[in-house]
Amino acid sequence: SNAYPYYDNIQAYRLYTLALAGKPELGAMNRLRNNSALSVQAQWRLAAAYALAGKQKTANSMIGNISYDIKPYREYGTTFGSNLRDKAMILETMLLLGKNSEAAVLVKEIAEALNSDTWYGTHTTAYALMAVAKYASKNNLEEGIDCKFSFKGKNYAVKTDKVVYLFDLKDVEYLEKASLAVTNNGNSTVFVKTIAIGTPMPGKENPDNSKLTISVNYTTLDGVPVDPSMIQGQDAVVAVTVNNPTTSNYRELALTHVMPSGWEIFNQRLTGFTDSRVLESNIFIYQDIRDDRVLTYFNLKAKDSKTFYVKMNASYIGRFYLPAVQCAAMYQNDVYARTEGRWIEVLEAR
Repeated sequence: SNAYPYYDNIQAYRLYTLALAGKPELGAMNRLRNNSALSVQAQWRLAAAYALAGKQKTANSMIGNISYDIKPYREYGTTFGSNLRDKAMILETMLLLGKNSEAAVLVKEIAEALNSDTWYGTHTTAYALMAVAKYASKNNLEEGIDCKFSFKGKNYAVKTDKVVYLFDLKDVEYLEKASLAVTNNGNSTVFVKTIAIGTPMPGKENPDNSKLTISVNYTTLDGVPVDPSMIQGQDAVVAVTVNNPTTSNYRELALTHVMPSGWEIFNQRLTGFTDSRVLESNIFIYQDIRDDRVLTYFNLKAKDSKTFYVKMNASYIGRFYLPAVQCAAMYQNDVYARTEGRWIEVLEAR
């Protein structure tokens, strides 16, 4: 199941937070500690609460014989947990209890994971970086960056006490090739990461999918199929169907449906339009209807599909771009689907 598998960790974290605030709830901590079915994650986090509450002996006895090897998992909602996030939290407890030899092994694992090509959500990345930073602070590792780099014929120097430095490589054209050369003058190892973000050129949006499929159908108000390029000054209904063919339940999916600039959306919150084919009213968690797009957020169970309807009118004559319709999991990069983008022509009604 993709439901959060370690609910006891939530309670352990609550108790840790109270201890961190100087208000440890020892009765509740003892009650949770006596639960024989506690997950490894919850035991480590509860031990951190005891350590903060000044109960080092109890904390050490809790984690004396337990593993810090967490089986791989990723949770798409509730706490957005993952095995790397949990290892980072375990590293925090090790540092609180002065277990430096175990911490040295674990920090290497976490650093290798961060330096791999694996995608991690912001929550996991933040916890991993925070735990590594705490380790670095406690062990007086070399700090700061002292390096030079050149890009597109210009030279830059970076000298800072901080451990992270961000630089915007402006004016990079679409598909342009450019080299980046970095020289490290400092005593610390510097890790260089380049991140490129862009919007596909019109007509270059190719259909693609991973773990989801998506289809878009256009009909008249009576349900008769129609070609979007043949809709001439008339009302129509766009039906977007997202299908989950996998055995996993996906949460926090975001569907982005942008209309051509010559079309107008009927905002059903204002006009009262509801299509008789719409499924139960709780089909989505939230929907934002704007002038040119509809943004829908929803969950999708295994082997299930959902269809979302938008009423529109091809209001203006001319040639317009029909952007790709895309759906993606907000916290998992390999769950997505998108259609192709193409040009359409709205002709004068005959």
